[in-house]
Amino acid sequence: MLRNISSQKWRAYAWDATTGLPKTGDASNITGIITKDDGTPAATNDTNPTEVDSTGEKGFYAFDLTQSETDAAKVTLSCKSTTSNIVVLAIPPVVYTVPQYSSLHVIDSSGRGDISKIAGDTTAATNLKNTYAGLEAGTAQGGGSSTITLRSGASAVDNYFKDQAVFVLSGTGSGQTNRISGYVGSTRVATVETAWATQPDNTSVYLVVGRIG
Repeated sequence: MLRNISSQKWRAYAWDATTGLPKTGDASNITGIITKDDGTPAATNDTNPTEVDSTGEKGFYAFDLTQSETDAAKVTLSCKSTTSNIVVLAIPPVVYTVPQYSSLHVIDSSGRGDISKIAGDTTAATNLKNTYAGLEAGTAQGGGSSTITLRSGASAVDNYFKDQAVFVLSGTGSGQTNRISGYVGSTRVATVETAWATQPDNTSVYLVVGRIG
């Protein structure tokens, strides 16, 4: 079931507890109670379900759900009939909803998502990726006149941070911004485009984020 989406159906099956046979023609006597995220139960907006097919699918009925009724992570439906000896069971009785278009989401083994569009715009997704690609922050190991040595846990891939902005947030050289023109992964040394006014050292707290140009 899709979360927060209207015009979805929830089936229920009715049968005679005495004979075990499916019960047809009982729609007007069947009602449902819906519970969202284990909250307060409430009567379904669709007071009585519609019989699916009294010949081909005997015993099956369907409730039409509103958008609000699906707006929960967990939704439970319980049913009953006022007809004597008739038992009604929602199929399934509990549903865990998923976001619309969730099948288009790509999640890797590290739990990272791959978003190809934002509001249908691939350019917006690309811009967002470029802004936050390689987000890195920490305390520098040191620095030179035109370099800053990132923390030991930073990426070991050469040029991983190339063309990204580096900000010195606090410590020595606080308030400076530069552009990374090269990066050596094995040493964590980032070369910057313009010489620092104040050379960073091992007290400099930095943030690397966003590709420039």
